[in-house]
Amino acid sequence: MGDDIFSYLEKEVSAIHLFLKENWSYYLSDEYIPPEPLYRKNHIVELARHVKIALSTKLSDTIFLEGPPGTGKTMSFNIVKRFIEKEMEKEKIPSSHIIYLRGGGQTVLELLRDILRHLNLPLPSKRASFGEHFSILERSLQKCEGGVHVCIDEVDRLGERGVHDVDTLLYYFSRTRGLSCTLITNDVMFISKIKDARTKSSLTKDKSIIFERYNAEQCYNIFSERCKLAFQEGGVEEEALRYLSDTIGFETGSVRDGLDMLRLAVGLAIKREEDKLTLELIKEAWKLLQTDKLVMKVFSFSESIRLVLMAVLFNELYGKRKQTSTDIHYKQNEFRQLLERELIELPTTRNLILELVTAGFLHQERKGRGFKRGVENYYSLAISSKILSEAFMRDPTLSVVYEKELAELSEWRRMKAREKLGLR
Repeated sequence: MGDDIFSYLEKEVSAIHLFLKENWSYYLSDEYIPPEPLYRKNHIVELARHVKIALSTKLSDTIFLEGPPGTGKTMSFNIVKRFIEKEMEKEKIPSSHIIYLRGGGQTVLELLRDILRHLNLPLPSKRASFGEHFSILERSLQKCEGGVHVCIDEVDRLGERGVHDVDTLLYYFSRTRGLSCTLITNDVMFISKIKDARTKSSLTKDKSIIFERYNAEQCYNIFSERCKLAFQEGGVEEEALRYLSDTIGFETGSVRDGLDMLRLAVGLAIKREEDKLTLELIKEAWKLLQTDKLVMKVFSFSESIRLVLMAVLFNELYGKRKQTSTDIHYKQNEFRQLLERELIELPTTRNLILELVTAGFLHQERKGRGFKRGVENYYSLAISSKILSEAFMRDPTLSVVYEKELAELSEWRRMKAREKLGLR
């Protein structure tokens, strides 16, 4: 029996994977860095020059890599990092340190402690001030032959938590000899949002490198190269590859999105025992990607905003298509009680609703109440209720509330159905 099932598995699993090459998932990931990165050589050369000069001269330079997600910013820095490390081995620049860190979700102090760890410096108590942490870094820089260059990816999301904002860190960075940085951001308005005038004045954009979205033709050439590495010959239909490239080139210009689509399509092909990626599979993968992006966007909101969104969803499911802020306020406070959270006032709820309107998750409609009675704002969902349902089912904090309310909704619908039939 054992031999039979294992023989069967070997036959079936091998057949499913015939169209894939070994390490296919690596070639369809961000980890793979092509030896000849298409359309980004000039960006990489410019960045390498700036970083090498900053480390050699110990200048406190700030370099910006700006552009939408998936346009090669992180890849370019990682290539430059490897180049600089080789230059240090050849002793073409003084012994230096080059560090890559992600700023998203980190406090400024957490990021500063990560820098100290990379430099093998002693960490002060977590209760120590920003100044105490930074003074340890400054003393180390005085002894360093070369400089220290720190890349902060997602710098626009650094300091969303904690006491210190990103302005504080950049102020010290821009005024400390031997310490330079590359700041990677998807937000082209990042500098204009800095509040501290002293920091803003020191962050000139003369070393800003713009990464444009990839167009359809560029996407086709990039994805063709990846597919040759990941799939056997004929493993991807030409029509499917063209659709993938045109869709990404027109919609997002992000190579990352295209690679996500290919991985999703592979998953669908394996599940359905297909022997290649067809146009239909790629189209379905695009739909799945769009859903997943919206779900991730829901997760990026604070818990308070997610509760407001859940309130709008259930009000609609209970038949209230257009809701006032008061309708939403009462429902979200019901959920807050279930979670044993402190209740909030109506003005706070209105501010949270406005954030969802700005983010494109809610429609807002203004209607007059009548002569001299002002206007009323009405709200409705701007995205699919199915997508929201999936997000709340996956939500580790709110899924319990969602499931409880869903059970009550089912009971309410059952009662309504019985009433229509004249049953008690």
